[in-house]
Parts: sequence; C-alpha cells; structure tokens
Amino acid sequence: MMPVLEETTGLYGITKAALDKYRCRIGRNPYVQIVDKFEAVDINTEDDFKIAEYIGKIIYGL
Repeated sequence: MMPVLEETTGLYGITKAALDKYRCRIGRNPYVQIVDKFEAVDINTEDDFKIAEYIGKIIYGL
C-alpha cells in the first residue's frame, strides 16, 4: 500500500508560466520534502505558537 502524503502548505515555489499552464500551485512534477509531525506543526493561534515553541525547545533543543 502506498503511503498517504499530506501537504503542510509550508512553502511553494513556482514560476508564473507554470502556474498559468497547470492552474495549480503544485505544478506538474513537484519536489516533495518529507517532514515529521513536529516539523509540520501549524501556527494559527497564540496557543499554536506556544506549542511550536515548546516543540522547538524540547524536541530540537532550540
């Protein structure tokens, strides 16, 4: 069974020509960077930021 990938919407880089041609921000042949759930934490609120800060300190020693 193939793994399921979920995009983090963390970073996109695409030319205007490719966006116009494929009408999609991902493009025809995207590069996929696999990240774990701690690297992919989404920050939308102050509480999310506190969680990300905690992860950075405890897991990554930042």
